[in-house]
Amino acid sequence: EQCLARDIQIISSMGAANKTDPTQFEIADISKTHTDPIARIIRNKLKQKGIKKGVPVVFSGESPIVIREDVKAVVGDAQGKNRKAQMPPSSNAYVP
Repeated sequence: EQCLARDIQIISSMGAANKTDPTQFEIADISKTHTDPIARIIRNKLKQKGIKKGVPVVFSGESPIVIREDVKAVVGDAQGKNRKAQMPPSSNAYVP
């Protein structure tokens, strides 16, 4: 909001967790993003502030992979009971 008000050029990075195809990354206005859950949240927050466009972002149009339930790790808690742990988000280290 302040960068737009002060005419400071920025670019923001959206989510890349659980996305593995670096060819799907795009640079576009926030209003043109799709398939990216974080971009959706940011769009809604900006909309609440009256900002619908004008924020360039890097995002991936790839749908996030879904971690299968049988792949999640099982760990013990402090009481010795087993619980399922979330797999850490997957992403690709290479970004063109």
